[in-house]
Amino acid sequence: MNLLRLYFGTWNVNAHLPDHPITEWMCPDLGNYDIYTFSLQEVVALKAKAMFLKTSPKLIAWESKIQDHLGSRYIKLFSRQMFGLAIVIFAKEEHVRHLQNVQFATVSCGLMGGVVANKGGISVSMELYQRTICFVATHMTSGRSKNDRRANDYHTIVHSTQFKSPKMKILDHAVVFWLGDLKSRIEELPGPDVQGMVA
Repeated sequence: MNLLRLYFGTWNVNAHLPDHPITEWMCPDLGNYDIYTFSLQEVVALKAKAMFLKTSPKLIAWESKIQDHLGSRYIKLFSRQMFGLAIVIFAKEEHVRHLQNVQFATVSCGLMGGVVANKGGISVSMELYQRTICFVATHMTSGRSKNDRRANDYHTIVHSTQFKSPKMKILDHAVVFWLGDLKSRIEELPGPDVQGMVA
């Protein structure tokens, strides 16, 4: 097997439908990646009636928009929503037969001591080419002064996530990819300097 190229995208969509082109959000060398993983936050308005949706019409609209952009060479491997947070994974069709043991777990870190899932994580475990991989989509606590709360969210997600078969936790995987609206801020450096460091 050759090395796989993976693309990760995260976007707080603020309960909007994908009514505008997503070309700028997606990478320019479309088709050169084997797996695309997307974390969307606030897919739905954070209201009580949306709390128990496993898949909302808005998430379906986002999935459709991404699929149209990627084209027929890609297959949706996995999609899950937890209140306003969602994760969607697409892969080139040629890799699907090498995939097994796909499972997920959710952890809420939201209001009322984690009862409300407005913050938290969705983790997806899989074996691809006999290697264990975990994708973690998160939406962390907001607020400049709440770094300790965000660190606690991280530890809660890592320690509370449990996959069943095989019995594994996040850090038991060979590779872990963590993405989402992490709410952390880099305040000591100008924007162009930060962009240059990550480009």
